[in-house]
Amino acid sequence: MEIPTRINTEPSQFTPADHRWAQARRLLTEVTLPTGDRVAGLLVLLFAQQVSRIALLTRSHIHHRDDGRTELSLGAANVVLPGPLADLINQLPTPRSDGTARHLHDGTWLFPGRRPGQPLHPTSLSRRLTQLGIVARPDRNSALLDYARQLPPPIIGKLLGLAPGTVDRWATISGGRWARYGNAVSRDSQRT
Repeated sequence: MEIPTRINTEPSQFTPADHRWAQARRLLTEVTLPTGDRVAGLLVLLFAQQVSRIALLTRSHIHHRDDGRTELSLGAANVVLPGPLADLINQLPTPRSDGTARHLHDGTWLFPGRRPGQPLHPTSLSRRLTQLGIVARPDRNSALLDYARQLPPPIIGKLLGLAPGTVDRWATISGGRWARYGNAVSRDSQRT
């Protein structure tokens, strides 16, 4: 009998922080790039979102507050968007220019696909981001690592819509001060 060896599923690809932040600045300021691509790239770089989740965002995920803030629902709690990103996301979906098909789209999807009523396929969105120099996996990994070093896992999960196991794993990978947060909270609650 042969027991298969366990494949290491730890993330191994990361983008250097200075490169990631330079990419984010470029997407915020370079007006010649398509707005949808800029927003999608920023959601990867700043909010560690998977391309497959970005492609499924709709207008109902955007919330406008009385105080002028724009929030985006990525998880159980809304994320307040910084002003420049809020301005960009409020321009979505951008009008289509492909003949009569542009009239068939209802404007529900922030990233509409070629087929009326359908979102852009994640593979297509990923290709567009790659053309801009955004490589989703390492860029997302780096953003998650930064979050895991700075915030407790439950907060990350609520803000970014990540499963508890995922954020606990990232806390452990980061080795930050939150790596043992879940165990400490569990022990404290058992004592009381």
